[in-house]
Amino acid sequence: MAAAADGYGIERGTGKTRWTYKSNEPGCSSPTIAGDKVAVSTGGRLVLLRLTNGEKIWEQPISDEITSPALADGMMAVGTDDGFIVAFGPAEKED
Repeated sequence: MAAAADGYGIERGTGKTRWTYKSNEPGCSSPTIAGDKVAVSTGGRLVLLRLTNGEKIWEQPISDEITSPALADGMMAVGTDDGFIVAFGPAEKED
């Protein structure tokens, strides 16, 4: 079994590690920054973290394996190992 992969928040100016996200799953994708959040896929799950401290905000199991998250037009999407694209958008506002 492959070793678990972790995600890291690195300070741009110094290269110092600000936080570490322990995924407990093999394989951690390239992160995607969206405003004050970071999205990463690991172990078939899409995970949303706070950019400032790496705190997990949300996660969604999607498939056995998924691609790195991509952003377009206010949506975040991942591809799955079985040929689907799964997209998430902002919550609808209630009137």
